[in-house]
Amino acid sequence: LLEEFGPELNRNRFLIGILTSLVLFPFALITDLSKLAIPSVLANVATIVALLLIYVYCFSVGEMRPWQELSRSGSLKDFLIGFSIAMFAFEGISLVLPIRNKMRYPDLFKSNSGVLYTGMSIVTLNCLLLGWIGFLHFGNDTLPSIVYNIPLRPVWAAFVKPVLIFSIGVSYVIQFFVPAAIFGRLMEKLSMHAEASEAQRKRNLVAMRIAAVLLIYVVAMIVPHLDLLLSLVGALCSSMLAIIIPPTLKLIHLWPMRRLVRHFKMRYLLPNALIIFVGVCAFFGGTIATIIQLAQVLATN
Repeated sequence: LLEEFGPELNRNRFLIGILTSLVLFPFALITDLSKLAIPSVLANVATIVALLLIYVYCFSVGEMRPWQELSRSGSLKDFLIGFSIAMFAFEGISLVLPIRNKMRYPDLFKSNSGVLYTGMSIVTLNCLLLGWIGFLHFGNDTLPSIVYNIPLRPVWAAFVKPVLIFSIGVSYVIQFFVPAAIFGRLMEKLSMHAEASEAQRKRNLVAMRIAAVLLIYVVAMIVPHLDLLLSLVGALCSSMLAIIIPPTLKLIHLWPMRRLVRHFKMRYLLPNALIIFVGVCAFFGGTIATIIQLAQVLATN
């Protein structure tokens, strides 16, 4: 956004990042989840508005390119990077568990028409549709985020980036809530914090939250390319949490009963082993491909 509205401002991205962090500090100190209900609704509405504007732009401005003129396939490196980004997008355990725990009827969370399957179906279909339509419209010129392809003309299209920035800023507070709570519980194991006075404990928690926001700022400055940052996190963390660990724990849990379960190998061993294999390939392949691409980009810059 800065590159388009004020190229000279974009040169001071470190200063802009610090100012953004200062704005986020008071919101990061929120400890009551109920206070985030309205911001969550606003973020969802902003995201829907931005997506609708992107769809309208793709269908109303310019023409769709014939699919025969588009690339049929990409390189293995690009596939691994894209798969890692997909893992980052779908690994939402930090938000899934709190939602389930707060439900009046938690068992309905995984029902056929429950929150999990309905929500993931909507997200999956939207990602596929947006990716397909965006590629048909922009072709091989499609940037890592389709938002980068949306220009400032017509005037209504210029609202896409500010609206999404607002949505990301608001949802940042919600995403930050869970890891901050986890770090707070980990601090209880430190004697210097556990044995401190109540006032000092509160100051320690505030310092922890501020330090976490600054850490996120530092990571964003070190890896300025968002697509590669998401790919790296997806390959290192999300593939492990979403693909490798769950089936591994399931096999460990069921292994003592393997002789009592009919067709144990076909029903449990082979499917879970296949999932683990895919996760391991994504972990190593995605990490290596992302690091190579990141090194090339940084060397070019």
